[in-house]
Amino acid sequence: MSKMNIRSTFFILLFLGAFVSLSAQEKEASHQYETRFERIAQEQLDAYNAKDIDSFLKSYAEDVKVYRFPDRLLYQGKDKMRDTYKRMFETIPNLHCTLENRIVEQNVVIDKEKVQLGDKTIRATAIYVIKDFRIKEVYFIQ
Repeated sequence: MSKMNIRSTFFILLFLGAFVSLSAQEKEASHQYETRFERIAQEQLDAYNAKDIDSFLKSYAEDVKVYRFPDRLLYQGKDKMRDTYKRMFETIPNLHCTLENRIVEQNVVIDKEKVQLGDKTIRATAIYVIKDFRIKEVYFIQ
């Protein structure tokens, strides 16, 4: 099996595993965590749209890894993320992300987004993997 197929199979199994039958208490506890994870994703999106770099970075782990899906590491670490996003916030006047759809499964948040980048609009999917209530990994599909 190729590396791409293994990675794709992993993500499919990760998302399917979220549909395993849970008791009522487990479902309630799971919902509470999903709500917290969704809030983390929403807070970073709101800060992104406000171009507030410090608030944006609060949602991320110090050693966050950002990938182009499925496995191409773009960069690692909050310092590199600060440099990347601060430059975008300062140089793209009408930078804005509109959330089109969101799926929350356990500690994974998947956002379908429309992003305005200057005079260009792109559609992208962001997969946020949250651990210890910080975004630990991000996978971008576009």
